[in-house]
Amino acid sequence: MDRLVLLFFMNAKSSIPARYPYSSPDQHTMAQTNPSLLHVASNALSEIASLFSPHYDILNQDKAKPNDTPLSERSFTLGANNHHVFICLKNASMGHEPEPLFRDFVQPWLVPSQPAHVEGSLEVGDWHPPEGFIELRRCFTILGNEILDFSYWAELTISLPNLEIPYDCFASPILPLDAHGTLQRLTWSGHSAQLINSWLPFTPPLLQSLQMLTLTCDISLEDSSYILYHGTQLKSLIIRTIRPTSFIDSVFPHLESSSRNRRTCLEELDLTSREDITSLLAQFEFPSLRILRIKLWYPTCRSGFQDAENFDWKTLEQVELFADLSTEDQDRIRNQCHPTTEIQFRDHFKFQNRM
Repeated sequence: MDRLVLLFFMNAKSSIPARYPYSSPDQHTMAQTNPSLLHVASNALSEIASLFSPHYDILNQDKAKPNDTPLSERSFTLGANNHHVFICLKNASMGHEPEPLFRDFVQPWLVPSQPAHVEGSLEVGDWHPPEGFIELRRCFTILGNEILDFSYWAELTISLPNLEIPYDCFASPILPLDAHGTLQRLTWSGHSAQLINSWLPFTPPLLQSLQMLTLTCDISLEDSSYILYHGTQLKSLIIRTIRPTSFIDSVFPHLESSSRNRRTCLEELDLTSREDITSLLAQFEFPSLRILRIKLWYPTCRSGFQDAENFDWKTLEQVELFADLSTEDQDRIRNQCHPTTEIQFRDHFKFQNRM
């Protein structure tokens, strides 16, 4: 049976039935030190959940269950299960000494010395975003230094508010993840300014260590090129959403490259763009590409995307194009693909009418 951690973040008026005493994995009573936290055995999970819903957060082997409680009723969520750690900061820090929380509610529930998925999110809540940004970094630091060494962080998910957060590198130093080179999968969402102004900047060493990158933020075409240029080991790249330079500024250094670059590892490319991506694709070749998903929110008749020679269409196994393509363009692409290729065309104007 999967081991579960159930953490309760109760209001002051909440009551707890006596038949469910406070307990922790080491058999020490938590009620004496922190009455807002409750750990219960997994065989009582369903009954407890029915009693206290919606004042709980659960993290199981797959994911954290969402909750409907207002942010003002809870400050943070912390949990772990086997190979997964979940941290969510909502409107307050974990206090001056959060280390005991990690030792009681994370360390006993992790498989030691094994690659793990670390997930951290920051919600705006009632506090100043820079404070939350520093606090999330502090939680990651405690986890990496005392509970789960950074060298075991194989997958990382970071969810930040979509607003530019001031960053002080002296108050919040960079996490040493790129030094280990063991981080393989990164899912990141937030404001593009935090791609460089952060305790986890998208440096060339970090990008070169990744095999999978999912990026959700407004990003320029030039910055997308920077990521593709340095992501030499990427097998999967998902970017949402590329924006025109009139809408978004570039944050990475400008690249000077006169030759086309082969990305021999890339097998999946998923791009959503409101800017013409023809110039981006012209910089690269993708000889190993098997899955191509592209959503274009501009008239493709103004670009040469449909005539792109960057893909070996016959080797593609799955093609999904969400764009304003004419019937002739669709037929030309379909004829270049192998008969067994799964092809799906969608007209974004029709989609907009259904929104």
